[in-house]
Amino acid sequence: MSTESGYLWVSESFDSNLCQNYFFYGVLEANRITVCVVDESQAELKALQEIEGRDFLNSSANVEAALNKIKFINNDYRQLKMAIHSERNCLLPTSLPTKLEKLASIEIAPPTDSESWLNENVISGKFNLLGIINKNVELVLEQKIPNLKTNNLASTFLEEEQKLTRFHKKGSCRWLISKNASYICIFKERKLMFFNYFNISNTEDLVYYTLNVFEQLEIEAHNVDIAISGQLKFIDFNEKIAMEYLPNMNVFREVQALKTEYLNDATISRNFTLLNMFLCE
Repeated sequence: MSTESGYLWVSESFDSNLCQNYFFYGVLEANRITVCVVDESQAELKALQEIEGRDFLNSSANVEAALNKIKFINNDYRQLKMAIHSERNCLLPTSLPTKLEKLASIEIAPPTDSESWLNENVISGKFNLLGIINKNVELVLEQKIPNLKTNNLASTFLEEEQKLTRFHKKGSCRWLISKNASYICIFKERKLMFFNYFNISNTEDLVYYTLNVFEQLEIEAHNVDIAISGQLKFIDFNEKIAMEYLPNMNVFREVQALKTEYLNDATISRNFTLLNMFLCE
């Protein structure tokens, strides 16, 4: 069902007395907070809610107000995890001997006094992803949701795609569209070939950046499975135009190994990364 500030769906089988068996996952982006509850033992989605707003990445007050609207936040879950969208990221080989924060500061603007590094080991320990998050936003999340584990949405995005590549006989290219920085990654034979993020405004931008990256990597578009998910409304995505240049492109509308039959295609595509967060456990 739609609500005044987003979307809410709760399964009839949701039982607050069984929440110690459920997993709580969330994604925090600039303009929305989305959360879901999953019974992993049954591979079943129990609840999904989207709260729309603004400046969530910088305003702890806005985040706190949004969290107060979540209908099922105060239960005692088995595990709680929130992926925070970072608009400044740097991926570095773990093997580098130099302090990684120092190297990352050459590539991206370092944290201000109100920000901090979020340094995570990703892709089977081969890389470190360094992102920037707001200290007060992270603090209010921890205060409102005790025992919450926070991480970078970009690391979740990469870890998920590495696991999903087993479904791709060809190489895979995946986009996660957000209001500002949209992520792209490319895998070949389950090895990460490319990761970056761009400000995508329309379908033409998406096609341009994809083909530009393919050219750099000497990849033919017909040899790669291309998938897109996220907030496609912000780029007025035209699937027909995109497929003229990227014939293997598709919009994620199905979640592997999770029962989501009560959700429509648009809701699944919009929340694909959130609904696959259980893969990263």
